Amino acid sequence: MNQDSSAATHPGDIHRLLLSGPLAEQVAERLGTAYPGLETRVVSQGPPSSDDLAWADAYTGFRLPEGFERSAIVWVHAMMAGVDALAPALRDLPRPVLLTRTVGDMPRKMGLYVLAYALADAHHLAEYREQQADRVWRPLDAPRTGGALATILGTGEIGAGVAEALQGAGFDTCGVNRTGHEHPAFSRVAAATDPNAVPRETNVLVNTLPLTLETTGSIGMSIFGRVEGALFINVGRGASVAMDDLRRALELGHLRHAVLDVLPTEPPPADAWYWDHPQVTLTPHIAAVTDAGDVARSLSAALDDLRSGRTPESSVDLARGY
Repeated sequence: MNQDSSAATHPGDIHRLLLSGPLAEQVAERLGTAYPGLETRVVSQGPPSSDDLAWADAYTGFRLPEGFERSAIVWVHAMMAGVDALAPALRDLPRPVLLTRTVGDMPRKMGLYVLAYALADAHHLAEYREQQADRVWRPLDAPRTGGALATILGTGEIGAGVAEALQGAGFDTCGVNRTGHEHPAFSRVAAATDPNAVPRETNVLVNTLPLTLETTGSIGMSIFGRVEGALFINVGRGASVAMDDLRRALELGHLRHAVLDVLPTEPPPADAWYWDHPQVTLTPHIAAVTDAGDVARSLSAALDDLRSGRTPESSVDLARGY
C-alpha cells in the first residue's frame, strides 16, 4: 500500500527518541539537555527489541529494525544521506511516517574526495609513481584543470558540493538533473532527458545520483558513449552503474579511468573484474563518512522544524525516494 509522503509532513509532538547503531550514544550525548521533554533510549549494539520499538515515537539509525512495521513510530531520521534502504519500506507502510536524512558536512567531504582524484588524474600522479619505480624521468602533459569540463550527474546538495570544489580548482561544471532547472552552483545545467545532456568534451564525469527505480542501472553506454577519454568518479550509488557497460567503456576508450567509492555489492566478490583492472581505482565507501556531529546537527535541525510546525528541510519525498 503506497502512502502519500506529504501526509507525514508533521508527525506531531515527539517525546521519545530511540537511537540505534554505533553512533547512537555519541549522538544522544550531543543532543544533551537541549530538548526538554525529549526522552532518549540508546541501543548501540545489537538490534532494538520489540519493547524499545513500542516505547518510541521517533527513531534514528542506519537501517530499519526488524518489526518496525508493528511500531507506532511516526518519524525516522536516517544517519546517512542515502535513503534507498529505508524509503521503499516506509513508502509501503499502511500509515504515514516522516523520513528525514543526514547531510551535514557531506557535500564538502564529497567535493574534496572528487577533487583529490580529479587533481591526481590531472597531474598524472599515478603515472609519475610508476615512472619513479622504473627510474624514468620524463615530464608528461601539463595538468588538465583550467577550463576543463566536469559533468556532474545530480544537482542536489551532494552534487552542488562537488561542483563547488571542482570550480575552485578551475573546472567548468555542467550539472544534469531531471528537468534541466538551473542551479547556482553549476556553470550550466541540462535535463537528463536530453540525449546530449552529457557534453562530448566532458573531462571528468561524476555520479552523485540517489538510488531509485529510475536511476538503478541508468548509467551505462548511453552516457559513457557520449564522452571520449573521460575520468569517471562514482560517489553516488553503486547500483546506478551498469558495470558491464563501464568495463566496455574503459575498453573502448570512452573512459580513461574509473574511481569507484561505491559498488553494487559491498564488499565486492573476490572474482569481480574491477578488483585488478588497471584502469579502476576502488575505495571502500569512504568518500564522506558520517560522524556523530553530522547526525546530531541534522537531527536537531529537523526536530526544531517539527516543534515549530515546519516541514524539515531534510525531508525525503517517499514517492521519489530522495
